[in-house]
Amino acid sequence: MDTISAKDEGEIFWVYLDREKKKNAINTQMLRELLYQLDVIEQNEKVKVVVITGKGDVFCAGADINEFLNLNVLNAYEFSKLGKLVTERIEKSAKIYVALINGHAFGGGLELAMACDLRISQLKSELGLPEIKLGIFPGFGGTQRLVKLVGKGRAFDIILTGRRITGEEARNIGLVNYVFGEEEFYDESLKLLKELAAKPIATLSLIKRVINDGSDLPLHYGLSVESLAWGMTFSRSDINDGFEEFLKRKKYKY
Repeated sequence: MDTISAKDEGEIFWVYLDREKKKNAINTQMLRELLYQLDVIEQNEKVKVVVITGKGDVFCAGADINEFLNLNVLNAYEFSKLGKLVTERIEKSAKIYVALINGHAFGGGLELAMACDLRISQLKSELGLPEIKLGIFPGFGGTQRLVKLVGKGRAFDIILTGRRITGEEARNIGLVNYVFGEEEFYDESLKLLKELAAKPIATLSLIKRVINDGSDLPLHYGLSVESLAWGMTFSRSDINDGFEEFLKRKKYKY
């Protein structure tokens, strides 16, 4: 593939946006290659955690504006639909997706990160949805996911102004989960990735499904989904191992 690269480490799989000379800008080819790579990952039963990051010192500068010069209404719609296919594939996957924001993340790049389950940013990174400065707005799901992450008021602010926010502000408003300085960024991120990968994939997947699906339901329906999924965790053949180990370690007496 020409626009992305990958590294399979067993339980952790790395996907790199790999157009370093173009600041990893997203074009149609990259979206199609991402779709193909995500399909391959989904069929790999060993993979628990998928990391999406950028080559070099930029996560993603956004969509490749050169492609916009030749868009009309129909193929602009198709480009948006292709971006939504990628982000929805990530959101609906049974794997846990982590965006490792190793530099600036703008436009479609930030939308890609927002579709992931967790986001880890460098302190020096800047994030934003600057499409308004081109007379357009986010088209890969950003208008919807940003509201869910930071609330309607902050989403209006970020999208209407197109302003850049720092990694620290992004953490403070809930847009990213973790922020690390440049020196400890990869070491601390790797600790978290390994911690996630050590957990049972069946339970990780159920948690992802319950949170994503339940958040769109009325509370009483969401609670029912939670109870059903919680019961399903007891179908694992090794479920008692964790309980017994916990009781031994804590020496609880009942």
